Amino acid sequence: MRILHTSDWHLGIQLHGISLLDDQRKMIEQLAEHIHKEQIDVVILAGDIFDHAIAHPEAVKLYTDAMTLFCRDCNRPVLLCAGNHDGAERLSMCSALLQKSGLYIVGRLQDSLEPILLGDTAFFLLPYFNADEARALYPQDNIRGMAEAMQAVLSRLHPVQGYRNLLIGHCFVAGAVASESDRAAMVGGSSRIPTDLFSAFDYVALGHLHRAQAPAPNIQYSGSPLQYSFAEAGQQKCAILLDTVTLKRCELPLKAARQLQVLRGNYEALLMQLRLSGGCQDYLKIELTDTPAGLDKLEQLRVLCPNLLLLTGTTPQGSRTTLTVEQLSALSPTDLMTHFYEEIAGGQPDEEQKSWFEAALLEEEQT
Repeated sequence: MRILHTSDWHLGIQLHGISLLDDQRKMIEQLAEHIHKEQIDVVILAGDIFDHAIAHPEAVKLYTDAMTLFCRDCNRPVLLCAGNHDGAERLSMCSALLQKSGLYIVGRLQDSLEPILLGDTAFFLLPYFNADEARALYPQDNIRGMAEAMQAVLSRLHPVQGYRNLLIGHCFVAGAVASESDRAAMVGGSSRIPTDLFSAFDYVALGHLHRAQAPAPNIQYSGSPLQYSFAEAGQQKCAILLDTVTLKRCELPLKAARQLQVLRGNYEALLMQLRLSGGCQDYLKIELTDTPAGLDKLEQLRVLCPNLLLLTGTTPQGSRTTLTVEQLSALSPTDLMTHFYEEIAGGQPDEEQKSWFEAALLEEEQT
């Protein structure tokens, strides 16, 4: 069988106040193209489908569209487990009924995890869980930490003879590297799972960490399909293609319509560079090395870079100043005037100056 492994979609996530739903829709369309082109038999989604447990209606609609596209239009089964960001109970509603449409979902840790047999492979769906959940299921095991919790769970999963045995999970294993956007990853040493606990499985398809990586020969993170932090700027995102006959795997590249970029340098030099290149449509963070990040500079740069999301600069004292488009959008006209006055005059406007501004603003609104 040919399997497509993806995870950590985080549908509904915002980047500095900007919705990424359009970018995520294009990503899903690319995955569908890979399904057809690579003759994929099964799609795996290893957790964190949503960014919040109570997902926004638009994110839920995009998820529904994606599952309809994969299961009905592409006619491929989809197997998914809940991640720590997902609302497990909501995600797994009507799961028994959905199996008839080719959508297999496990939301909560269960005492009995029966494999799903498709083709030559036995799939075990293991959702995100914590040590307390494992203790509640197996009080006799004297579980003290996450490693022992995982050991207790895995000891009750029985590989199927004559099949490739594939585990789909959402956790942090030892030897893996977290990214800045792994906001809720359990990065403490006690929460990392030893890789040898998974030795009974031919392939372990994991989610949770946003960088594609293989911390052990049989363990693979697909990583997030889009860049969700400026620390990931320049990082190639992908899905993983696995052949169950040979157990060979390769990366299927995913190209975002708008990449994340970080530009750093002198303000005038960067302005000239952007003018000569005709501007930039990518999501940008600009770091000014010679001047504070003022509102006037933010507005000038946004003429050339409409998706500029973060501007940082320096002050004479050597500290950093930061402005985001999200902050700018939240400012009232009076707040904008006050901020501008501070930049130009180096102090706060007095009450009389504020009243002049507000009177002029009211007059403008009435004309």
